[in-house]
Amino acid sequence: MASSMPPLPAHYKSLQHYLKTAQEHEQKYPVVSYYCRMYVLQTGMELDRSSPEAKAVLMYLMEQLEHMKAAMAGEEAIKSDTVAQAHVEHYALKLFAHADSEDRAARHNKNVVKAFYNASLLFEVLTVFGPLNEDIQKYKKYARYKSAYINKCLKAGMAPVPGPVDDEGQEMDIGNLSIASYMATRDHGGASGVDNASGGEPGGSSSSYQAPPAASGGGQAAAAASAGYEQPAADTSSDTIVDWDKATKFTKFAASSLTYEDKDGAVEYLRKALNVLTLGHE
Repeated sequence: MASSMPPLPAHYKSLQHYLKTAQEHEQKYPVVSYYCRMYVLQTGMELDRSSPEAKAVLMYLMEQLEHMKAAMAGEEAIKSDTVAQAHVEHYALKLFAHADSEDRAARHNKNVVKAFYNASLLFEVLTVFGPLNEDIQKYKKYARYKSAYINKCLKAGMAPVPGPVDDEGQEMDIGNLSIASYMATRDHGGASGVDNASGGEPGGSSSSYQAPPAASGGGQAAAAASAGYEQPAADTSSDTIVDWDKATKFTKFAASSLTYEDKDGAVEYLRKALNVLTLGHE
């Protein structure tokens, strides 16, 4: 593979932002980086696959993706599109949750602009797996607007209006912005925030996420109650019809949450897996 990517054709310039995002995440979040490049490859082929300049870029990307795929051969997010979509969506929503929390608290700076913008790019990257659902489309549009609006205000020395309000003071119709609720209701959505000190990278907690109350007792029963795990009666497990595919899916999503140091997401998926195995339902 060539040491550096060939110059992008003029009609590929809009893809440059996705390549930059891929590069920024390459070391810490290689799966996110991989699918950013996959998006560039797929979109580039739709724009132009015949000109010599385009062919050079596309061939480079194909080789680069093959190298990355080989290096991450053991990653479930490389072998399974379902897990991959969960991986990227989870990360994008956490970036969004962080930016939204900072915006509503009127803590506006370049990191918030970048978090909103990167979230909008990663929501678009999710089209690699198919059409976006209505909520994700709204989040993408809102994140793109907010990044541009806050950036404009900062450059002009103005204080941005926090929350879902446009630059003329009108309330914006953005639907449900409860990230924790959205992620909890998605088959592959965890509930967590992001580390404010990291400029929007996963690892901490967001003010938009409310952790479950701690159990009043100690030991295993308290831990199970704190995690929301519903303990079955002792004589029912042997008769339970187990949905092995669903149990496997939830354990994979738990592993994905652990990759992002997302304790709450991991606990939620493990709870679901345990309930499927012992109760026959989530």
